[in-house]
Amino acid sequence: MCRQFAVLAILLFSLLTSSLAQGPPGLSKPMDLPATPGAKASSVPDYTSGAKRAEEEAKLQFRSSKILIRVPVVVADKNGSYVHGLKKDAFHVLEEGQEQNILQCEEVWANEGPLEFPNQPVGQFTNTIPGETRAAIVVLIDTINSPALGGAEVRKQLLKFLADNLSSKQPLGLMILGPKGLQVVYDVKSDPKQLLQSLKSAIGDSSAASAASDPKHANDENLNSLLSDFLTKGQPDSNQLSENRAIEQTVRAFHQIAWSVAGIGGKKALVWVADGFPFRLDSPSSLPGGSLSMPYERALAELQDSYVSVYPVSSVLFSQADSGNANKRSRLEHSSPEMLQRFAAMTGGRAYLESKNLASLSKELTGDNSSYYVLSYELNTRDNKPGWRQLAVKMTDPNLVASTRSGFLVTNSVFDPELSRTSELDLAAGAPLDSSDLPIVMAWQNLTSGHAGKRAEFALAVPASGVTLGDKNRNHFQLDVWAIAEKNGSQVKKLNQVVQSTLSPDQLSVVQTHGVGYRNALQLAPGDYTVHFVVRDNMSGRVGSLSVPLKVE
Repeated sequence: MCRQFAVLAILLFSLLTSSLAQGPPGLSKPMDLPATPGAKASSVPDYTSGAKRAEEEAKLQFRSSKILIRVPVVVADKNGSYVHGLKKDAFHVLEEGQEQNILQCEEVWANEGPLEFPNQPVGQFTNTIPGETRAAIVVLIDTINSPALGGAEVRKQLLKFLADNLSSKQPLGLMILGPKGLQVVYDVKSDPKQLLQSLKSAIGDSSAASAASDPKHANDENLNSLLSDFLTKGQPDSNQLSENRAIEQTVRAFHQIAWSVAGIGGKKALVWVADGFPFRLDSPSSLPGGSLSMPYERALAELQDSYVSVYPVSSVLFSQADSGNANKRSRLEHSSPEMLQRFAAMTGGRAYLESKNLASLSKELTGDNSSYYVLSYELNTRDNKPGWRQLAVKMTDPNLVASTRSGFLVTNSVFDPELSRTSELDLAAGAPLDSSDLPIVMAWQNLTSGHAGKRAEFALAVPASGVTLGDKNRNHFQLDVWAIAEKNGSQVKKLNQVVQSTLSPDQLSVVQTHGVGYRNALQLAPGDYTVHFVVRDNMSGRVGSLSVPLKVE
């Protein structure tokens, strides 16, 4: 029988801050629940078998008979004005041409302004994002799939376009995708005014100097350095990637970005600067094949679950000459504008591949994600055929126009969290961004001397909203918990546990009210560390991660 670890059955903010002068209430007695040291995901069947199309995969085996499909819908009149105050009888949702029973209809409004975070007690850390809805925008400059970005002038004109067209009224993030993966230039959780100021400074806009006088937006040297490096150097090794590696890095970036913004309420926009699609997307059910199919399916599902719509923008538009076609890399020769348009439609966005349409990007990004409806219906789990399910939303009033994503993939890897368990833990552990898909809170507790250095004790908690209860009686939970300590960029210690229990009625009530907590310790030598915590709820597949500093003296 595996050894026991102390696992708290509540959120325990008081425990997390017990060494502080003050802490919120909520303390309850801990329970001992089984935790399996070093457990790995159980072996599961290969449902993809190298399929190049989703419908070629094995028949579906749903783990739940009730699955809710949520469909964000933007409604406008014939003049393009957004329409408000509609009820569910105004909509007709069709899946594969068959009308569905709408269970819920919610109108959503996004607030303006940056995300505002309350001050955390000293020593306490969280990946939780405030609940207010925001129309957040993340720009991904993809040097892997954008040959035109090899030109310095193209890169400068791109940054100028971003500086002139992005607004500080919503959260903004900026990422660069290169051969080593995703690089965070500016986190969407930070003040957007700082990013816009630095963009203007990078391109030599004199108006940035007056903005820098505001103490709130003093020059961010690291941000300025990253932008300067991109302008002067670009990513010269991007054209050396193989096709499979390019697909893998692109898919990983989509997944990690979706995770990072999942905790922000409402629809989000991913502006993807790319000249081509990394594999042949001839139809919405097309897959890259082999071992890359499952990560792609999971990334697409996470984009949709996190309400992230993708807006491809061709970097060729920022070049005086059509340098993109002239220098197109051999692995992008298969790509066509239709593929970028198709992928945008699959996620509820639209592609901007012509200069005449580019001017409307900023307005449509803000409008489409600031006012919309979310319709919900129950998936027919008796249909076990894998593939792409086409979605359409029709309006009862013929004078209104509805826009939504074109459908969703229905495959085993999308609906069975066990299949991607190990790969997603690895993906989250190596991500440069914290995942806010699953909320977690942690705090260091004690630092005591031991036989092999010092024990850095910590408490970690998942609130009730993050714990999914499964099995026949819906009284079982299972969490993977990882803690990885890095020093000077290299891993020096890793702890991984499986925390699970079948709960008694009294325990179930506590978990449903307060959540689940966990305590353990890392044995470390003196030094400065970054510790990455990753928690995965294996019943739902939701993942939360958090990177925190630790100084051991």
